[in-house]
Amino acid sequence: MTSTALIGGAGSEVGLLCGFHLRSVTEVAQELQPGDVETAVASGEGVIWLHLNLSNARARQLVGQSGFIPREARDAFCAHDGRRRVELVEDGLLSVISDLTFEEGSEPEDQASLWSYSTDRLLITGRTQPLQTSDRLRAAVRAGLRVATGHELLLWILNQRTASLRDLTAEMSEQVGDIEDEILSGRIREQREQLGRIRRFCAQLRRHFGPDRTAFRRLLQHPQLKFGADVVEGFRFEIEELSFLIEEVLELYERRRSSRHGSPRTRAAASMSSRSCPRCSCR
Repeated sequence: MTSTALIGGAGSEVGLLCGFHLRSVTEVAQELQPGDVETAVASGEGVIWLHLNLSNARARQLVGQSGFIPREARDAFCAHDGRRRVELVEDGLLSVISDLTFEEGSEPEDQASLWSYSTDRLLITGRTQPLQTSDRLRAAVRAGLRVATGHELLLWILNQRTASLRDLTAEMSEQVGDIEDEILSGRIREQREQLGRIRRFCAQLRRHFGPDRTAFRRLLQHPQLKFGADVVEGFRFEIEELSFLIEEVLELYERRRSSRHGSPRTRAAASMSSRSCPRCSCR
């Protein structure tokens, strides 16, 4: 490994957002400074996670010079190649997936790319915008998260991402339910802003997270997949969870359409609520 890109600067200056050496499942993770990375990788012990800001030129220089990241993965990181994919690369896994952002002023459902390369001993991740799940992983490792492989760290990211999407879907479903109740009770009002946000959420989730599901399904069918049984089962479980969530979003999208245009039931309820009483002038 040629690590000159890391030497001579603080982590933020060289684009290293955080780094950890998880030596064993019984030890507290060691937080790595830029100058520690070469020694940690060379030690051959435990699991190392490096999280990089790919908007930083020195971080891209680090990736480009690294001997522990295959060329295909280096190219994807350095070129900001955002094509969603999950591929076997040498003895590891290159993933380019979607994650939720948390930049100031962004919508809760906004997303951006997360690049990762994982092996039994490594997880290298990179982003160009602040992302929710990688930030949560940093907090979890500091709080004592233990894993045996870099793939398990990637599984943790997938699990937390799905949990965030599930929370957002539940929030949107509750909003659609409130709109349906208002229509059925005759409280008809303009709700275009709410319905518009729900439409955007449904469209974004299907467009940006659907390809992740497809890519992982292809991975699990690969004849040369040689990960441990626990890791393979973990990927399968997470993709099933994402698939179930996408089906929920499709149902939510149809409910949103019915609420906007009025299903026969809601149109009938609205008509009855606006009809005058035959014996008086009440409505």
